This record gives sequence, C-alpha cells and structure tokens, in this order.
Amino acid sequence: MLPLTLDRAKPAVPFGGLYRLIDFALSNLVNAGVLRIAVLTQYKSHSLDRHITTTWRMSSLLANYVTPVPAQQRLGPQWYTGSANAIYQSLNLIHDEKPDLVIVFGADHVYRMDPRQMIAQHLDSGAGATVAGIPVPRKEASAFGV
Repeated sequence: MLPLTLDRAKPAVPFGGLYRLIDFALSNLVNAGVLRIAVLTQYKSHSLDRHITTTWRMSSLLANYVTPVPAQQRLGPQWYTGSANAIYQSLNLIHDEKPDLVIVFGADHVYRMDPRQMIAQHLDSGAGATVAGIPVPRKEASAFGV
C-alpha cells in the first residue's frame, strides 16, 4: 500500500475511480440507517477529511451527520497510538452525544455488511459489547493485523 499511502491515510486510498476505502464502511452504516457518524482521523488525514466533508453531506436539519474528528491529545501529550486509543481519547464525544448504541467500524476495509442483524443480536443477547468477525486460518491471521 505504500505508494498509495505516501501522502494520505489508508481509508482515503482511491477505489474504483471516484470512491475511497472509507466509503465501504460509511455506506454499510448509512444503508442500515446509522445517520450520526463520527470518523476519528489520525495519520495524514487531510485528504480523508476533505473527502468526508465534500462527499458525505447529511441533513443537519434532521441532526444527521458524517463528520471527521481530528486527532486529539485529551489524555496526555501523545497523539493517538492506534485505533483503540483513538476511541479511548474520544469518549467525550460519546458522553456528549449520549447515543443508545455505539458501532465501531474499521475504515480501511473493503466489504459489505448490514449491521442491523448484528445490532439486533446484540440487543437480544443483552451483552455489554458485541464483536463481529469472520473465521480465517491461523496462518493467515497476521495478514489481518492479528
């Protein structure tokens, strides 16, 4: 991916001409009716921020949004040290919004998923958290960041 990510974040890498990798995750969410989305941006985020703000405009009259959130230093002098830390340092956004549910999606994967089934299963189970995944052979797990 290096030539493509030299000047941009991985989720901003073009796909199929007009699209970016992040469009898959955002389409999955919007098509499922998730219409209040904060995108935590990190490394080389300018083109990603620009793409989100120009492509994913929602009706603010209906309180719907897709908004990029730049990296913050809310819990010390360091910038985000990964995706989990980005969420941790942005818990204030969740506290302020007071959503019924929080869905965390990776923004640099190409896949189609309807999260409504996962949400229904989560609510039915009464679990504190639900994680979606697919089985892969152990020898291939490192290709997925595991």
